[in-house]
Amino acid sequence: MEQSKGGDEVPKETRKARRIAERATERFTFGEAEYSRLPWFADWMRRHGDDFALAFYRRTDLSAPLFESLFALVKENMEPIYDEAEQWDDANKRRDMDAPEQRFLVLTDRATSHVAALLMFQFSTDDHPDFDWEVPVGYLYEVQVRAAFQGRGLGAFLVRVADAVGRENKMEKLMLTVYKVNTAAIAFYRRLGFAIDGISPSNYVDDDGNPLDEPYEIMSRPIQRRA
Repeated sequence: MEQSKGGDEVPKETRKARRIAERATERFTFGEAEYSRLPWFADWMRRHGDDFALAFYRRTDLSAPLFESLFALVKENMEPIYDEAEQWDDANKRRDMDAPEQRFLVLTDRATSHVAALLMFQFSTDDHPDFDWEVPVGYLYEVQVRAAFQGRGLGAFLVRVADAVGRENKMEKLMLTVYKVNTAAIAFYRRLGFAIDGISPSNYVDDDGNPLDEPYEIMSRPIQRRA
């Protein structure tokens, strides 16, 4: 019987959630043709497919030059935010992005062959906000759009694709971590239906009854059950 680090039996709901996430990680495939049957996906590709190419990668599929392009985009967008909230660290971010469980949705500008937008995520589990077990989630580690392409709906499109991937792989919700100082990102995610998750630090207090003072929030939204 599987046990937690403390020696207690792992709830059956948690064991099931972990199996779902592990299977999703192992089977990850996402061909454009597979999702072209979805009306919103087909419509977006019809309107924007001449400008942008969409590709899906495991970490092991990324060439060294493409990985460096993705890292450069994340650093360009996020280093100022990190420095305001905590501190940017190249090595830590590279380690996050280099994890073999990471999966990548990448939009490339056809005219320049430059990366226009990136969504990096993992199939994982996280704590249920109300019960003592875990649920399967698609955790969004990065949603980044190059400055020249912002305001064109690329980020929202990638989140919707991630939602479709999550639904296909039996995830219950999308989750992400966002710094409080990144008010533009928080507003963006709220427009897409995300809300502060029940396990976010702002929902808890310390031993003195004061709200936890962490620089980030955890946000989530249920997987959309209709395509």
